[in-house]
Amino acid sequence: MKPPFIHHFLLKDTMNTTIVEKRVLLESELLELGARAFEGLGLDHKDAQDVARILVTADLFGLSTHGLSRIESYGERLSVGGIKARPDIKVEQRAPAIVSIDGDNGVGPLVGMRALEAAMETARQTGVGIAFARGSQVRPPLPPDPKASTSMPSGPATIVCARPSAG
Repeated sequence: MKPPFIHHFLLKDTMNTTIVEKRVLLESELLELGARAFEGLGLDHKDAQDVARILVTADLFGLSTHGLSRIESYGERLSVGGIKARPDIKVEQRAPAIVSIDGDNGVGPLVGMRALEAAMETARQTGVGIAFARGSQVRPPLPPDPKASTSMPSGPATIVCARPSAG
């Protein structure tokens, strides 16, 4: 079992005073919290879970600037239409080991995860998989094991490159 993770919550009271609350949460609680937040922002269930997995993994790797603290800024961008909650992400095979991903201006971690999945599928077929992603916001780094079901501890290699949208 992984150790609990301390997360800081900034809350506003009725007088708009900031209150900092520290709570110890398990990884599973963080995943549920993140997924519920992103579903509330309009992402479908699977996409919300994938985004939460990437952000929680960033937190667990000590990259708190790219973890669940990003929910607020993603929420702001989603609410004004700066990014899409339900993008039409397209994967196109460019060469036997190369795919390109058009993220349709989706949430960065979601586009990054779809690029990783496409690269890994290509790697299963050819031994190496390279994915070039565009049409997303700057996404958190994909740690070595963003989702246990997609990790490959040995065997094919994957490379994911992303160019964020200007918006």
